[in-house]
Amino acid sequence: MLDAFAARIAPGVGLTEPVVLDHIPGSPDASWDVPHYFLTLGPPRRPDHAVRTGPRLNRSARVWADIDLLLTSSTITEAWERTRARRAE
Repeated sequence: MLDAFAARIAPGVGLTEPVVLDHIPGSPDASWDVPHYFLTLGPPRRPDHAVRTGPRLNRSARVWADIDLLLTSSTITEAWERTRARRAE
């Protein structure tokens, strides 16, 4: 299925093809001049525990943390600190 779909969005084929418009509801009837790929993701991955903000972070703070650490840490602060330590190595 993906091969047939990818073949239809090869270079030179725009978004006006019905198969592309079906995958993006409400998209404009436009054409792109570069190739695009549409992927179907699997089921969502969720931690098996509540992940709280933790100390040192306000709720509106923006931090970067690796997704594997967010899924396994007990707080976002812990995931953020472990990510910083990992990148410092």
